[in-house]
Amino acid sequence: MKKNLLLGVAGAAIVAFAALSGADSADAGGRQLVKFAKGSMQPVFAGSLGKGVTNYVLDYKLTNAVSDAVKPAIRLELRTETGKTFGDVYDAATWRAAKDALGRKDDPSSASAIRGADLAAGAAVDGLANFGAIDPNADKFDVRVYGLWDPVFRDRQGRTWHETRVLVLSYSRSGDEYDRQMDPIRLESSKEEIEGDVVQLHVAK
Repeated sequence: MKKNLLLGVAGAAIVAFAALSGADSADAGGRQLVKFAKGSMQPVFAGSLGKGVTNYVLDYKLTNAVSDAVKPAIRLELRTETGKTFGDVYDAATWRAAKDALGRKDDPSSASAIRGADLAAGAAVDGLANFGAIDPNADKFDVRVYGLWDPVFRDRQGRTWHETRVLVLSYSRSGDEYDRQMDPIRLESSKEEIEGDVVQLHVAK
């Protein structure tokens, strides 16, 4: 009886170890295709005196991290602790205001423009994300950056996996819902996160 019990425990341990090894291999993830260097998260006033809107923007730099040209699948969105999501949208007036605020001579590129062109090995491009007039009731928000890593990769056992690895920049701003453009914005943390499940591809039936 004791012998059978020990064999059962050993077998369960082997199965658990195999499952854990697969998870660890999957967690290793795909290679990073482009590096993301964050700039300043800040409000900019877009429009003429007496008529306009304050939008929140984040400038950044993308650098090719591999030896071949890549077409970055960059996408950014902002999520507030109030449960609202704000996409990154190009707006000419906001770009002009942001260029002045950043002291740049040239316009930074939008994410859609970056996605539409090859980035040569070792090359870099300056980008800008515009999240519009975000919820005035939000005191905390995350900027989620997609497309920095190859979503498909193989582990050491030759299995193929798919994952969505995201860079998450967490910010806070103090104050109430009035004159939010005056409230200081502080970066609280920067981390990688797996969104959803890591899925094995091409599993034999």
